[in-house]
Parts: sequence; structure tokens; C-alpha cells
Amino acid sequence: MRKGNQVPKVKMTKKDTRTFWRAVIITGVLSSLPLLLAFMIVCPRSSRNMPISYSSETAPIESATTNGATTTTSTETTVTVPSSAFFSEEASKAANPETYRKEAKKYYSTFQEAINAYHSGPDIDVHRVSGKIFQYENRNAVIAYYWCINRNNVLGLSSIFSVKKDGKYSDILEYGTMWAGANPMQKFYFYTFSPDETVASYLPDQCFNEDVRSLPTGGSPVYFGISSSPAVRNLRILGEPPTRIIKSSIKGKTYYVWIYEGLDIRGALLKTNSFSFGNFTYGQMIDILHIHFVPSTDPLSKNVPIVTAN
Repeated sequence: MRKGNQVPKVKMTKKDTRTFWRAVIITGVLSSLPLLLAFMIVCPRSSRNMPISYSSETAPIESATTNGATTTTSTETTVTVPSSAFFSEEASKAANPETYRKEAKKYYSTFQEAINAYHSGPDIDVHRVSGKIFQYENRNAVIAYYWCINRNNVLGLSSIFSVKKDGKYSDILEYGTMWAGANPMQKFYFYTFSPDETVASYLPDQCFNEDVRSLPTGGSPVYFGISSSPAVRNLRILGEPPTRIIKSSIKGKTYYVWIYEGLDIRGALLKTNSFSFGNFTYGQMIDILHIHFVPSTDPLSKNVPIVTAN
């Protein structure tokens, strides 16, 4: 019988102890998440050291061999890292317009007719919101760039490629987009971009489609990016200023599209032994390509033409 207000003793088992400490740990972790999230927002990470990889992995290949009544199966996974040999092979294909003529299903009298037919499809996720910003064309192919938005209302520059035959234009064979803002996943992980890092972020994808984009320029590579400041004329890559800058206003904002024509950016990366498209960072690209901005008093900056898009 209990006497007075005496509290009975409770004996905790080992199971109860483990449950208690688990609850303490989970509570501590959950309570610290808001602080961690706030820290990441206030102190975002630089994108300079963000790991990037363009290696591709094939689906496992299964092969079976039969020895009497016994069957064994082996699986292999092949990882491909783009190299000089890879790009040389792709470049040789891209330099030949017949490569794309074999893919063409229909030809149109004008390039605009080909564009209109392409954008009439039901599965188009990106829509043009401007007229042509700039274009390259020769007797073999044409590529044009337009402002566009996606379903999330993100603004970008889309490239539209068509091969030519007997003066007519094929259905659109290539369509890529360079977004004006950071990649959504980069934003999710709270990466911040310096001007140098922003420039570097535009280059990797263009290294891969350089060949198709250079067909309308006779093989001369073209690289571009998007800035919100005319000070981008002070940009230097491999010691060179932009070839030209196009000023364009869209959705209430003014942008400056910087363009390099004839600068072998991909070649400079591939010639560097310490660089691999299978594993690299924007910081490596900045160092190898000497991406930086110079003072506005630099005489080369004054010679960079800034033209307004039609």
C-alpha cells in the first residue's frame, strides 16, 4: 500500500532506453533543420566547386552462354567520357550536311514555314515570345535564335536548326535552349554565381552541340551567353573580348547577349590534361579559359560593338 504522496519507481528496460534516445535524436535533427535551411539561404555556396559530369552510362548488356544444360548470364555497364576522339568523330559527322539531310522528313519553301510547322505540335514545352534575335545561314544550313519561355515561365534563348537542300528548308532537326537564369537544381541547393561563374555555366552544353551550330558558319564555332549589364563587353575568354553584343528587351527587362565567333573554347579545354568532361568544375573552366572581367577603360572593350536586335 502506498504511503502518503510517495511516487512509485519506474524501471526502464533496454528497449525503453533505446526508444527514448531515438526520440531525442530525431527531435534534435528536426529542430535543427530550420537553422540549417536559414544558414544555407544566408550563406549560399559558390558554384565554382560544384561537381559536374558529362559522362554517359549505357544500360546494362546481358549476354547468355549455354554449356550443356547450364546457362550463365553476365552483365556489363559501359561508361563513356567524352574525349578528343569522341568530339572529332562527332565533328566529322556534323561537318557533312548529308548527315542531317538523311534525318529530314519534309522540306519547306521558307525557314519560317518550317518553324511554324514545328511549333504546331502538341508536345512543345517551349514557346517563342519574340522575333529572331540573331541568325547564321549558308547554302547548307540555317540556325536562328529567339527568346522563349517554358511552362514555368522561365526565359531563355532557343536555337532552331534546319538543313537546306535545293534552296528549301528541312523540318526542324535540332532545338536547344539556353536559359537566362540559373538551373533550378542549382537554385535548390543554394548555389550563388559570380560573374565569372555565370559565364562558365553557359559553356559546357555548347561544347557538346558546337558542331551542329557551326555548320551554318562553315565550321567556325559560336558561343554565347546572357547578361543583364552592358559591362559584359569587359568579359575576356582566352584573352579575347566578345565578338559582338546584341541588346534586346523582353518581358520588361533588357538583356545583353554576348557572342564569341571563331574562338576554340572546346579545343582549349580538350588540350588540357587535367580537364575531363567526365568530372570537372566551373572553377577549372574559369582557370583554363582565363575567364575574367577587365576594367571598362580597357581599349579592347571600347571596340566591342553593341547592336540592338530588330
